[in-house]
Amino acid sequence: LLKDIDLLAEILKEAHPGLYRYNSEKDIESLFSSLKRKVKKGVNEEDWMILLSQTVNDIKCGHTYVNPWNMKKSIRKRLFGGAMYLPLGFKVINKEIIISEKLTMHSFMEGDQIISINNYGFKQILDSLGTIAKQDGNNTSPVEEYLSLDDFDVTHWEPFDLYFKLFFGVSETFRITVKSQTDEKI
Repeated sequence: LLKDIDLLAEILKEAHPGLYRYNSEKDIESLFSSLKRKVKKGVNEEDWMILLSQTVNDIKCGHTYVNPWNMKKSIRKRLFGGAMYLPLGFKVINKEIIISEKLTMHSFMEGDQIISINNYGFKQILDSLGTIAKQDGNNTSPVEEYLSLDDFDVTHWEPFDLYFKLFFGVSETFRITVKSQTDEKI
């Protein structure tokens, strides 16, 4: 992995036209040095994916991100295959997760706020996933849309589903706590 990090840094320095648009040379060197220190401690494949995604995200170029569809199929399957996907759609609005579509016969309603998923609070979830959500510069407005789960085309991946599994694991079922529009917890 250390050689891969050196190769990635070299390629980005040579070919990325906006590498220093939002970061100095020192910032970029620090990004890759930090990644190397973390990797030296030992990482599994899931942790590597998170660290690599976070490092590339810190370049702050919305066109530069780790794209699962550009991976070898075998790697993509190991990392993301077999993941369970939330049976609902939501929008991230003002740092809250609001249900926008339900795909099951559960009592959740559109407009209900997700408080936690598998006992992870919505703030922890959004803070964690926000570290991989692509953005340009310090403009974080695209982050909420990137983390929203509202495209159910089976040929398309949603960052929330893929990265939630990497950050928090996945079980056979989801335990979702919501605050209904009537302020009751469900």
